[in-house]
Amino acid sequence: MYNHKYIYVVLFFVLIPFFNPLLAQDSLAAGKMVKIHLKSGDMVEGKIIETKPNSLRLQQSDGKIINIPYSFIYLPDTTQQKIHLAVIDTTIDLMLKDGKSIRGKITSVNDSTVTIKTSDDIIMFVPVSKILKAETINEQLSEGGYYRKDPNQSHLFFAPTAQPVEAGKIYFSDYMVFFPTLSGGIANIFSIGGGISLLPFTREQLFYLGLKATILNYSFDGNNLSLAAGAMTANLTSTSGEAQSIFYGVSTFRRNNYAFTLGLIESASNNSSDNSGLLLLGGELRISNSVKLMSEDYVYLGNGSALYSFGLRFFGENIAGDFGLFTTVDQLRSDTFPFIPWLAFTYNF
Repeated sequence: MYNHKYIYVVLFFVLIPFFNPLLAQDSLAAGKMVKIHLKSGDMVEGKIIETKPNSLRLQQSDGKIINIPYSFIYLPDTTQQKIHLAVIDTTIDLMLKDGKSIRGKITSVNDSTVTIKTSDDIIMFVPVSKILKAETINEQLSEGGYYRKDPNQSHLFFAPTAQPVEAGKIYFSDYMVFFPTLSGGIANIFSIGGGISLLPFTREQLFYLGLKATILNYSFDGNNLSLAAGAMTANLTSTSGEAQSIFYGVSTFRRNNYAFTLGLIESASNNSSDNSGLLLLGGELRISNSVKLMSEDYVYLGNGSALYSFGLRFFGENIAGDFGLFTTVDQLRSDTFPFIPWLAFTYNF
């Protein structure tokens, strides 16, 4: 069987240098509508189609595609940068010079005015000259107001959703204490991650790599539909054994406070005559500003057996923690404790 691990090693070290440049240009994410002021005094407006280490490709309303070096972009100061480079639909908190504050989603920006839509659907036109301070907020508009956005919507307890890791974002996860992982996002399309186990009392450790490509991330009427495909591989460090690899396709539908994920997982090293894959079913339900219920279930298509789970995710601006319980029908029928606990911690840089 062909060993896939070398492909992922090459991809990991080829793509990881792009993280730092994109991190600096996080507000310039592919697919977003922006207005950009240039040092020449001109202003350009359009949809970003690609971010590069030193430049940005922008499609204007007439269909023309232009390439803008980052060195040409005018960044007068922190407040003006956040206003003039703000992404349409970004949630922003404006502190005015008279002491008042306004929070809402940006609907348009020009030289003199920022147009804001509040959680009460009130449209406000705020003169730029009246703004003392501007802060972008990691929140999303939902029924009843603005809620903190889960910083790790790209995965469930362990399985990926179809949503990408945001461009330039890097996060560290520790699964069940002994399985640390470092992951990052490129251009709101590619999500790449890997790590090595820290199992005590053994010289053999497990290393693992994964790559996901979000091929569709479409928002409409407050809904979001994402489609992605990816692969994961793992092997032991001290042996030359065959890498165990899987390939998957996944879709995620998200609306306000809930989301549903459906996926199909296939093994690349299944030597048996039964090549049936796994069906992935995932669910998320927000119950407060920083807590959501989650479920991650697997159904083996060969005989219908299943692994079920339920639990909670607690999250702040940069930190998230997961607690879950996994079980099977047979375990529920047994006389022993039927659940396998799951713990994970994530920090977003």
